[in-house]
Amino acid sequence: MRLRISLCLLLVLSAPSAPVRAAEDSAGYLAIVQKFADTLLEKGRDRFGPKQTALWASVIHVETYEVPRSAKQVPTVPGVREGDRAVGGCNLYLDTPTLHVFRVLSALRKEPKYEQAVRDYLRDYLANCQSPKTGLLAWGEHLYYDLYEDRVVTERTSHELLGSTPPWGLLWQVDPAATARAIAGLRYHFRAADPAAEGWLFNRHAKWAEPAYTPGDGQPWIKHSALYAHAFSFLYAKAGDPQWRKYAEGSGELYWNHRNPQTNLTESCIGDRRRTSRYASMAGTALLSYYLLKAHHADATNQAARDHALAMLKAFGRHAWESEKKRYHERLTVDGAAVRGPEEMNPFTFAYGGGSTVLLLGRAAAYAARTEQDAECREIAVRAAAVVSASPIPEALIPESAGYAIHLYLDLYDLTKDPSYLTEARRTADLAVERLWAGGLFRRIAGDKYYESKLGPGELASALLRLAIRLDRSRQDPGVYDWSF
Repeated sequence: MRLRISLCLLLVLSAPSAPVRAAEDSAGYLAIVQKFADTLLEKGRDRFGPKQTALWASVIHVETYEVPRSAKQVPTVPGVREGDRAVGGCNLYLDTPTLHVFRVLSALRKEPKYEQAVRDYLRDYLANCQSPKTGLLAWGEHLYYDLYEDRVVTERTSHELLGSTPPWGLLWQVDPAATARAIAGLRYHFRAADPAAEGWLFNRHAKWAEPAYTPGDGQPWIKHSALYAHAFSFLYAKAGDPQWRKYAEGSGELYWNHRNPQTNLTESCIGDRRRTSRYASMAGTALLSYYLLKAHHADATNQAARDHALAMLKAFGRHAWESEKKRYHERLTVDGAAVRGPEEMNPFTFAYGGGSTVLLLGRAAAYAARTEQDAECREIAVRAAAVVSASPIPEALIPESAGYAIHLYLDLYDLTKDPSYLTEARRTADLAVERLWAGGLFRRIAGDKYYESKLGPGELASALLRLAIRLDRSRQDPGVYDWSF
């Protein structure tokens, strides 16, 4: 056994062209993740421009480790809009799962450098990327920090949150006052200084540099409402100011108040003129419910967030499931009818505004099943995992989809102890390693020559690390190993 593990490590850490079947062992997965972290620290940290920081690059060549300066040097991949990238720069939001990987590595290896790298990164992001006027951080879909020019790329102007949890807790540990300002700045997304008077409607975009409210429709997407609720709940729990509890309740109840009370289904974007925005969507409902649950977990007194999250998640699960074909419909009318159209998208397919939806539904339901001991949510997650397992993994696999799938299988393994989920997690992990591991970093898509944080390499590293821990019976899983996204 010792010989096999030694050979595993040799294969994993060798040249990019070497086979990586060795990752089938716990030691192999762990070696990959540690090599990834070491490479990112050695090759990806900011060494550009007059000012050098502890930030790391969003886009890196996986063979030369060059950090390209311009987006013109790096073509986009299908599903990624040119204006949403951070080529030559750093976007903290996209690195959130990688920061968690570093913290877990420090705990596992008893190696403080990874934890210190996280603290240094967060310190420098707060120092260089927070608007002095609004408190908002330069992150999300549009803003980033240019490592070569040592500045926030403000030409894009818009602050926006993405579909994963901002690291409020980690930021608070580094600088509570700056983190409080960043969350308080979210109020500029609302239409007026008194958001209740405007029905708590908001604009998903706010001006990063200007302390002004944002009137107009602004596409108040469903996931953003719950992300705001979670952020304000976190700040209320930390600071105790009742205005933030009011903001958490108002933004969190927005879509509940617009739901169809007969079905508990709600549209995806209030007031948006496009027909698809008036449907209940799988991804939108999953993320709304997920972040409302997280809002409740940040502030346990907000019981409505929990109750409404479970009601809407379970309503979608009931109405969207087609038992004959054993699949979920991705869109429903708010009356509960399936929206017929093209065949549902493969869960591993990446596309702007779509793809991976059943993975999100499964992970949100598994989180609800674990934290609320809810049997119906567990069944939703079980069905979602069955859909994923039955879906062919396309050649154009990206790290995020693979990582989400591995996490979903491990969520269900933890809930059920059914070894078939561990088998599926290992199958997916081995295929992802074979296609995406380049010997130091993960490719953004199979066959490509670039690492790009937007495509989820941190999510894949997180999943492989979690799998390594599950396969090693000698290891425990303390609270620092929270695997939620």
